[in-house]
Amino acid sequence: LDITLVPTVASRWCVDLLSPMYQLLLHAIKASRSEQHPPKFVFISESALPLRPVWRMREILFRTEMSDLCVTPAKEWASRQISGTTYSVVKHHQWAVLSRRDAVRFAENWRKLSTYRDFAIGGVRMGDYKWSAPFM
Repeated sequence: LDITLVPTVASRWCVDLLSPMYQLLLHAIKASRSEQHPPKFVFISESALPLRPVWRMREILFRTEMSDLCVTPAKEWASRQISGTTYSVVKHHQWAVLSRRDAVRFAENWRKLSTYRDFAIGGVRMGDYKWSAPFM
């Protein structure tokens, strides 16, 4: 196996799982500059068991260049009503498949997104999307 260990970063269960994901993604993007590497980056939980062969999963995942997230039903989201407007934190499952474009965009903007104060005050522009926090 061709395995690369990346430096460990701090994280907290149910508080910050994105910092380790960012760290892995940053190193994976740097390591996959050539065209022979896959155009997608896949995050799965540590307890995932493969039910299909790897070749079949690659075939399914590489049908499109789009990212894939499994979003939970809206009733599971953290929501608050503020001044007549409902704001929600959308919850998704640990499985995440990012296209190269979305992976690079996330990696380039993570430092801005991970600083909540800056994020809450001005939001962060990521291509066609603007991410902002509704309250501090």
